[in-house]
Amino acid sequence: MEKFNPQSYWEERLEENFNLHGVGDISLGVNYNNYLYKIRKYAFHKVMKRLKVNFTDKAILDIGSGTGFYIERWKELHVKSITGSDFTNVVVKNLSERFPDSRFIQMDAGEKIQDPQPQYDFISAFDVLFHIVEDERFDQAIKNIHGLLNEQGYFVISDNFIHGDTQRIKHQVSRSYEYMMNVIQSTGFKPVATVPMFVLMNDPVDTKSRVMRKIFWIITKTVRKGEGWGKFVGSMLTPFEKLLISLKTESPSTEIRVFQKVK
Repeated sequence: MEKFNPQSYWEERLEENFNLHGVGDISLGVNYNNYLYKIRKYAFHKVMKRLKVNFTDKAILDIGSGTGFYIERWKELHVKSITGSDFTNVVVKNLSERFPDSRFIQMDAGEKIQDPQPQYDFISAFDVLFHIVEDERFDQAIKNIHGLLNEQGYFVISDNFIHGDTQRIKHQVSRSYEYMMNVIQSTGFKPVATVPMFVLMNDPVDTKSRVMRKIFWIITKTVRKGEGWGKFVGSMLTPFEKLLISLKTESPSTEIRVFQKVK
């Protein structure tokens, strides 16, 4: 079997679709993906409010910046500075042109950084570290993040945190909650906040509930009929999704978890 090359995969995918559809679930269409990103925005601001932090003097590093969706979110918090990063040239080039007041660097988060210097107050990795398919490179990414964070800095990650066995496919690994928490905490972090990113509208990989899986099957079957259906289903589900995010502490799908550097 040919070894998966993530850099080539994402270079080609984003050259073809440098938009939210390109970094989202391509099979679900443009309109439904747009609603998924509205939910991501809602969840981002919800978890940031819980931290009760003054962001105006904070330096940010965003890992896997993609089309710049989370660069926009950090800007909405009026942070002091933003450095975006990605291991693809297409992202660094496009985002440098789009956000001239921010800095963008080409970086592979899974490669060891020699003598990392603490310089960021927040480091975010949204929907990105599960694309590092080798566990040793994932572990190294966590060490890199720890090394680049200032004392008591925050690491913000969205991932699936599976309560069960790790699930692997070609370009993505949904690691177990036990594995991820062990790696993150043993590196020198403590958990401080969790907010569901999705409950109904994204793949319920962290549940054995037949009902939840059936609901998502119906959603995907419907939105794949066409963009009009994607818009209709997305608009109908969004209010319920926001309510469930507000009520629940864990999710059958992706979660945003915040950790603080403690040592």
